[in-house]
Amino acid sequence: MVNFDAVSLFTNVPTSDACKFGKERFQLDSILKDRNDLTPDRLHYLLLTYVTSSGFCWRDKFFERMNVQQYQRVVDRKTTAIKPVQAKVSSENDGSDIVTVTTEKPTPVIQKAEALTKANEPTKCPTSVRHKMLTTPFTRNKFVLHTPILAWDEHYSHEEYVRLAQFHGIFGWKSYNEIDISSSLTKLDSPHNRYLFDNRLVNGKIPDDDKCITCAVIGNGGILKGSKKGKEIDANDYVFRVNTALTKGYEEDVGSRTSFYCFGMSTLSNTLAGGFETKFRQLPNDEGIRYVFFADGYWAYTYLASVLHGGKGTVMTNRYPVRFPKKLQATDIKLVHPDFERYLKWSWVNSTNQHSRIHRPTTGGIMLLLALHTCDEVNAYGFGGSYTKFSEHYYDKSFHKHVDYLNHDTTAENRLWKKLHNLGIINMYTRG
Repeated sequence: MVNFDAVSLFTNVPTSDACKFGKERFQLDSILKDRNDLTPDRLHYLLLTYVTSSGFCWRDKFFERMNVQQYQRVVDRKTTAIKPVQAKVSSENDGSDIVTVTTEKPTPVIQKAEALTKANEPTKCPTSVRHKMLTTPFTRNKFVLHTPILAWDEHYSHEEYVRLAQFHGIFGWKSYNEIDISSSLTKLDSPHNRYLFDNRLVNGKIPDDDKCITCAVIGNGGILKGSKKGKEIDANDYVFRVNTALTKGYEEDVGSRTSFYCFGMSTLSNTLAGGFETKFRQLPNDEGIRYVFFADGYWAYTYLASVLHGGKGTVMTNRYPVRFPKKLQATDIKLVHPDFERYLKWSWVNSTNQHSRIHRPTTGGIMLLLALHTCDEVNAYGFGGSYTKFSEHYYDKSFHKHVDYLNHDTTAENRLWKKLHNLGIINMYTRG
């Protein structure tokens, strides 16, 4: 079998780090020594990934030349003026990449907090996990009730753009074109975009009942193989899935329903490229499904700006193309707020073991923490299993070793899931 560890290393990190770390570890002999086991599909994927890493290097060099100054776009309805401003980088190597004179830890505060936090109000459910988090010392120190979770039209203003332009990648809008930010957010203007659950607001009010929302959150860990938890998973009110969310042929173990499909554009591109190997070639398309965007880069906003204005979505020359199974409407989309992403890192999974410049929670980790902040009961499957006892994924045809990525700390996350399970905050399938 081809050793895909080196390939995986640079397909799940920011472009500059993909070039720096990935290519120096991608050795030709790792291909040659396994050349007799290469199938056409594997060879196609391997070559595609290698070419992608080369594109990362070209892009990195290009932006080294171009990014001499930070550009702040001042947008109004008639004209766009571009004003260059000098960047002042934080003196602390804390991974936040803050362009500001302060070195204080960023706080998840928005300009119109009072008007925008109703979306986070707890349900009337007497056993809601959010009530538990407020009364349990471990989680009380982490949980900030009114951190914005989703982003929609009222979150866009020039002042908000300037504030969030301090933070890079999934944590903000640094180096992103303000026109693309405004073009995408201003189209997310319905209650569907404010609340994860579409029935959360009825006639302008939160329903006055004590119904508890149950959620099954499905990681892709090998611990699920042979679990026979499919019916239990589908019995939840909502089912969250991520990345290679294969269900056909695996229904007995993982169920068949998908309410929310969660992804970042880069991880989605990698997932679809890997479809040559996994046979996952199309995203779930259940009736009423919602697609949850973790905006892990500029591509998310350019893509949304395109499709929400009638386009087909943008493509990246160095990325495998992303296609949805239907034409996306604003009501199909949930966009996670960068403040929430930053809050998850600082308050929940702030790893000190990984490269601080690029560390962020895994896509599956963000999905589970999103459910923790919106559902009343969280049932987690496919998380935290032994890496020696179980293969990496439930759909693996043969045993695959766990791969550690440069920008994630799965050890810290698994420790957190176990702690939350032991405290009764989440119910995690442990195959015990």
